[in-house]
Amino acid sequence: MKKVIALSLIVVIFAAIISGCAASDSHADVFSYLDSAMDLEQSTVISDTPVTTPWESPSSHVIDFDEVFAVFPPETVMIDLGDLSLTWGELFFYIYSNVSELLALSGGTISWSTELSDGFTFADSVLEYSTEYALMFKSIEFGALELGVSLSAEIWDLVQEEIDQMIDIYGSEEEMLRSIWTNNGCHSLELLEYFISMYHIEQLIFNELFGAAGEKLSDEQLLDITADDGYMMAMHIRRVKDDDDGEEEDAAIEEIEGLFDQLTSYDGDDFDQFFTDLMFEHSDDSSGLGAFPLGYLFTAEHMIEEFSETTAALEIGEFSEVVESENAFHIIYRLPINFDVIPLGLFMQGVYNTLRLQVASDMLDSKIVEWQIGLEVTYSTEYESLDLAKLLEGGE
Repeated sequence: MKKVIALSLIVVIFAAIISGCAASDSHADVFSYLDSAMDLEQSTVISDTPVTTPWESPSSHVIDFDEVFAVFPPETVMIDLGDLSLTWGELFFYIYSNVSELLALSGGTISWSTELSDGFTFADSVLEYSTEYALMFKSIEFGALELGVSLSAEIWDLVQEEIDQMIDIYGSEEEMLRSIWTNNGCHSLELLEYFISMYHIEQLIFNELFGAAGEKLSDEQLLDITADDGYMMAMHIRRVKDDDDGEEEDAAIEEIEGLFDQLTSYDGDDFDQFFTDLMFEHSDDSSGLGAFPLGYLFTAEHMIEEFSETTAALEIGEFSEVVESENAFHIIYRLPINFDVIPLGLFMQGVYNTLRLQVASDMLDSKIVEWQIGLEVTYSTEYESLDLAKLLEGGE
């Protein structure tokens, strides 16, 4: 399965506006941007002048975002996309968000006119990144048009309810508008409505393509997509080996060998259930059983070596002899992959998507990239005339 950069733009922006924070809850996007900005020498012609980082020449100028925003009317079309367009009001939102986060990262001292390559300033790089981010967002709108997805009257009512709830949180519409402008660079109620409606559009696109939980993807498709990812699935009976005198370790060995004998002598017609019953009755892996009652879905890097190597050596439906790890003894039973289980690696990251849902989410990300590539982009004269460095540094 090809790994792509997550494009949860709608969720990020929607959550940011509600919380009154910058456009990203983490700085991952900014760090990715900085990595690419500082690597420009790999793809552009570099001047003979040594390149400095923008915070080596700090500016004490405090940005007046009202003045920056006033350079164009908010409805000014900056990029024509055929049936769609990107306005200055929308583009400014992304510029504001990126500039604000970079100022926070740098301690508020950035020289926007610092050149990263010949004639290409730090501010130009911010504009380029903000534009790409905005176009990723627009590509979702493009995808909705392509799929014929639109909001029903019921969901539009939900959008209005969500805005009303935000107004209640802030105390008044005026205070909410002031806050989303000050904290987010969102200039109007209409733009806020657009962001929230697009949050729902993204969900509708996902449901149309994959189903709410990815159920439109068959197990056969998922096996093919994840074939190179190294996923395995297994459950185990575990007995911990314990104290220094070895008495509890001896008891653990005796117990698990007895359980192994029961498994080898089983002659019934439902071995899966028999193993599961023994596991819940005798395994001391209580936390694992609570979180993963159907077994562990994992790749080798997320499991101890003895467990992953033993599982890899088993055929589906086979169980191992007693396996010793540093802290325990195990009997491991390999299972077919259940795509409706949360992979251990995601669980460890605090992401509770089933593998089916995660694959579907990654596929949507790829689709969004495909839609963005398909956009017919025409930059307006206003966009081409934009000198962001001068605006951010207070130039006329």
